[in-house]
Amino acid sequence: MNNLKHTTQLTIFVAIVLLLVGCGSGGAFEGDTNGSNNADSNSSGSNQVTVDPEARIYEIIIDTGNKEIYSSLQYKVTGKYDDGNEQDVTKLVKFEVTNNIVSFDDEGVAMPNTIGTTEVTATLNGVTSDPVTLDVIETLVCGHTTGNPLDKNLGGGIDDDSRSTASGECLKIREVLDSDDPAGPTYKWFTSSPSTALIAKLGYSIQDNSTNTGDSYATSNYEDGNNGPAGYHFASFRQDGDGAVPPSSTGSSNRDAGKDGQAYRWCQKLNTLEFAGKTGWHIPSISELNSLNKYQKTAGSMYDRFGWPATLDYHTWVSGFSKFDSVQLHDSSNPLLVTADEARYVSCVVDL
Repeated sequence: MNNLKHTTQLTIFVAIVLLLVGCGSGGAFEGDTNGSNNADSNSSGSNQVTVDPEARIYEIIIDTGNKEIYSSLQYKVTGKYDDGNEQDVTKLVKFEVTNNIVSFDDEGVAMPNTIGTTEVTATLNGVTSDPVTLDVIETLVCGHTTGNPLDKNLGGGIDDDSRSTASGECLKIREVLDSDDPAGPTYKWFTSSPSTALIAKLGYSIQDNSTNTGDSYATSNYEDGNNGPAGYHFASFRQDGDGAVPPSSTGSSNRDAGKDGQAYRWCQKLNTLEFAGKTGWHIPSISELNSLNKYQKTAGSMYDRFGWPATLDYHTWVSGFSKFDSVQLHDSSNPLLVTADEARYVSCVVDL
């Protein structure tokens, strides 16, 4: 009788231990038929919201929206769950396209295969998003091959040193480590001033007046081969315009000088286009243009080394004495002073 009682107690004890282990493991004892790889729980990522394992996804949204690309693009997808939570499910969904225009990797990065248009959807656990449009277009970066990464390799476009490509429907990009940046050494991309071929492609018009508006430029400057691609025209821009902030109303360290002017609007256009996959493009300071001019320089102008148009000096946002400073990129001379109505080349810069 005592042996039977002891056996019964031992059996109950073992059953309790097994039950506790099962509850702590989150396994089958909780009714979790999906196991530890349950896609709906999606616990990856440092900012993830904890989703109830029993919650079910009911809507998927491709946050990236409609895009035009010529290099890779990171998508972002959000899932909505019936427990009220939302979660990034980019790495969990299956991306589908209507043709072979692009391919997706496991991280949700779209990689162009050919020029064209496709629709993209994302599916998880039987739920599919609304489609978004993806256009693969001709690259806007000189020396870059559509579909390639934007880098310094052949066909990557960055630091392209051809003396002719700047004349096409594209912008040059030079990568610089700016050691004088107030925040510390910072890698940056600088663009050349655009060719009239690119400006025309983007629908720009000439407005050489103080009330210029919208997508416009001031003059077309001819390069003769001494400091720019021979036989081609490049756009120059004023720093005034309808509603533009005059340099006389700001201090020399105030970036608002020239805001909404023609040159300012050109850099804003690059932000609208998400040129080279970036936003934050702006007119550089004197210090930034000097860094561009001198970085890894042994001899020669920006035309000699990288094929930029450089006959005209380049605008900065820095002002003084009711004028703007500008910098020559065909030599290392001191900054020049120009009035807001004087058209000059424009480089736009963005931090990497």
